[in-house]
Amino acid sequence: MAKVSQSLSALRQNVQASESRYLSQHPRTARFLRYWRNPKHIRGAVWSVARFILLLGLSYIVLSPILFMISMSFRMPWDNMDPSVVWVPRSFTVQVINITAQAMHYGSAFLETLKTGVFTGCLQVVSTCVIGYGFARFKFPGRGLIFTLVLFTLIVPMQTIMSGYYMLMYSFKPFGIGPGIKLLGTYWAFWLPALCGFGLRSAIFIYFYRQFFRGQPRELEEAATVDGCGYFSTFVRIMLPGATSIIVTVFLFALVWQWNDNYMASFLQVEGKMTLALTLTS
Repeated sequence: MAKVSQSLSALRQNVQASESRYLSQHPRTARFLRYWRNPKHIRGAVWSVARFILLLGLSYIVLSPILFMISMSFRMPWDNMDPSVVWVPRSFTVQVINITAQAMHYGSAFLETLKTGVFTGCLQVVSTCVIGYGFARFKFPGRGLIFTLVLFTLIVPMQTIMSGYYMLMYSFKPFGIGPGIKLLGTYWAFWLPALCGFGLRSAIFIYFYRQFFRGQPRELEEAATVDGCGYFSTFVRIMLPGATSIIVTVFLFALVWQWNDNYMASFLQVEGKMTLALTLTS
């Protein structure tokens, strides 16, 4: 047993000496071995692989309906009834896309969506920005109560106020007196609420702006006041340029929600014109 252990020890020493000579001649391999022999690096690599597999699975869950829809749009009608066709069509065609575009009147519906959705979203971004800045930077009586009521509109379903909203647009009286103005069936039924901060899900946009502007240091406003800026100049020149990220975020949310809305558009749609969301539902 002693001879065997001596032989193994000598063999181990020879292997280590050979490894040392080899690594001294190949520095890249030496760095690679030193890296992977560290337990922290091994745990980090295992976590990276596990994270990649998790994100890959989640991406597949999110993207598979979109990829399947794209695959369906380039199939012939009979391929939809073939169970052997799952992802790749037997023959690619744009016939379904052409038929759908003609049935939807895609060109006019797209322009209508731009007028009602995109422009309404832009007005909504501007109005909620001003309102959020007011809640964040100005102190006035009842500020907390008013902001609570603004947030309360998030949990009130649109179906509960749609009848009153419909009558308001049917006979709109700016100051509560005089003959009403019929805004129903015009673009102003979408633009006016957005301009007044009462557009689709405006409360959450006001909350975003309020939280952002509350996080800005007071020293910026004090420095602007020393330089002679008023409230409006401070907002436009100092606060607004730093809010680019939140403005882009709010615009994207507003654009998506306005683009996909078909409930309010079905009640307030411009006469003889339909958005893309309405044409898809019909």
